[in-house]
Amino acid sequence: MINKNIKIFFGSSIVDFKKERISVELFIRRISVLSENRHGIKLTPVFCENFDDAVALLRKQDEYNQKLRDSDLSFFIFFTRAGQFTVEEFEIAMESYRERSKPRVYVYFKNLLAEDEIDQSLVDFKKRLAETDNYYSGNFTHIDTVKFRILLALKQLLKEKIEIKIDSGNCLIYGEKHLSLSNIDEFTHNENLQKIRSELEEDIKLISSSMDE
Repeated sequence: MINKNIKIFFGSSIVDFKKERISVELFIRRISVLSENRHGIKLTPVFCENFDDAVALLRKQDEYNQKLRDSDLSFFIFFTRAGQFTVEEFEIAMESYRERSKPRVYVYFKNLLAEDEIDQSLVDFKKRLAETDNYYSGNFTHIDTVKFRILLALKQLLKEKIEIKIDSGNCLIYGEKHLSLSNIDEFTHNENLQKIRSELEEDIKLISSSMDE
């Protein structure tokens, strides 16, 4: 029995993030099965690919925008550019949040490499963000970082209804392994710091040993 339906909107360039969009949608659906079985809470991914192409374009976009307004969480990811439709969807989400306190808005930027060329649209969008509030933002290298932050957003929204544990380098959801921490930025950095700390401690031991001699 479904007691609650949490809708998660995902906005991005379909071209730039085709594989990532598929991966995130499948991830949400897998977690939904676990959540439904335990708490009767369904997680519904809202992606434009899921809308019927037979619907007239204007009507389809209106319906899609309403689905966005009705969502509980909205995630937007960008890489080298900020596409027109994704920016418009972000603005709709922000307007809806100011009016009804939903959906919560999360914005993430994929980390750039030295050879990546930044489009002016991304520069302009970041300037607009600097003048906006009531949203969360961050960066990511691997899409698993965004998946993990979706989990954290769900945890904040549903409290104890989402069971997340970190164990042996993995993220466990309801006791099942679903993410490796090796792809998640926060934990990758922590592992690097731990490695540096271990190496430093070993150096100190060697220095102390040589001094005793």
